[in-house]
Amino acid sequence: MQPDRLTCYAISYCLLFAAPLFAANNRKINVNEHGFAQAVVVQGKALAHTTQLLPTTGSGKVIKGDLQQQTVQVIKNLKSVLEDVGSGLNQLVRLNVYVAYAADVPELKQILKKQLTGRVHPAVTIVVTPLSNSTALLAVDAIAAVADTDADTDTDADTDAVTDAVTDAVTVAVTDGKASTRVTYHHCPSIAGKKNSAHVSILPKGGVVYISGMADRSKDLAAATLGTMQQLEGVLKLLGLNKSHVISVKAFMKPMSNSSAADDAIARFFEGQTVPPVSLVEWTNGLPIEIEMVAAFPQLKEQPTGLQHRWQPKEKHSPVYCRFATVNHATRIYISGLQSRSQTDADEQVRDIFKQLQTTLRASDSDLQHLVKATYYVAADDVSKALNVVRPELYNPKRPPAASKAGVKSTGDAQRTITIDMIAIPTSSTKRVQ
Repeated sequence: MQPDRLTCYAISYCLLFAAPLFAANNRKINVNEHGFAQAVVVQGKALAHTTQLLPTTGSGKVIKGDLQQQTVQVIKNLKSVLEDVGSGLNQLVRLNVYVAYAADVPELKQILKKQLTGRVHPAVTIVVTPLSNSTALLAVDAIAAVADTDADTDTDADTDAVTDAVTDAVTVAVTDGKASTRVTYHHCPSIAGKKNSAHVSILPKGGVVYISGMADRSKDLAAATLGTMQQLEGVLKLLGLNKSHVISVKAFMKPMSNSSAADDAIARFFEGQTVPPVSLVEWTNGLPIEIEMVAAFPQLKEQPTGLQHRWQPKEKHSPVYCRFATVNHATRIYISGLQSRSQTDADEQVRDIFKQLQTTLRASDSDLQHLVKATYYVAADDVSKALNVVRPELYNPKRPPAASKAGVKSTGDAQRTITIDMIAIPTSSTKRVQ
């Protein structure tokens, strides 16, 4: 039986408008000429975290083509990964773009503007780094909102919306008798990759912990990677968590030509379970590798709402970063990679970035004391030193964010040698995660 005309109109309306209406639930602040938001505020949503995606075909080979063709392919791959877990490009809140050549950055921004159309205005950070495949011109990873699910409840019902939407997924239920969480890992069949490695993980509605970058001092990259992962596991155990809570891993390492050693060591650490999404950035720092981590954090009723900045027992408290930040709040604020608005010296670059940051935080109902995670990409020694001077002036030493500072090849602008991105929560932090 053929559908009547009214039914056809109704279906067309849903296809055209339903997804954008969901995307509109995420508040975008100060969208620029490229379509990038200075900040995106997302409330009460499960969040998909992708692995670092290259412009590969289904066979795993990087496509032959120019920047335009490779960008189209990598966005196509991102779209596939997100749609497989009930999300989509229209639900992006954060997009990290890793570019092989600084000269490509201006063109890349124009290409992304055409690829991310309509109401797609994520917070975007761009950094220049060699990539794990030398024929790739760019790679991306992303965070996107997922439609309302029961993923944050204690039920194991087969009707869980996330599980229904995710084929070939691995779901880990962790319960201590008082609280539980469900972390879902998914391997997208249309995207190349090892079967035991996730292309995307789902951070359920609920608590989250951001762990600052940690580093083992071994000179061998493989040994340093495994040692660092064991250090991070120590933080998880301190919080009563384990490997199954890990949402994503980001490694700043060198050299990228030996990235397989880091990948293999991370896989060994997760042996026997799915490897969560991993992203790699080549850094210029002295040690072979530093790794940061995001993990689901089941919240108990007796735990305080909002945000806690914490250190390990007997660890010296740094005034500019905490060892880990635990969040028990329904709202997250993702802030784009900020750069100085004018070409100026190192000190003024950093100060102008923090002026922009404070303005953006105020517009998001937040402030510097409610930062939960910071990533500082520095491409010159003088700006790294300036950052060390400015942060103690501005941060409350009892409430600095979890952080990583990575020396990189370039920020994509030779006159701007630092870019900073952040995650925050609102100052109205008495609202417990629903």
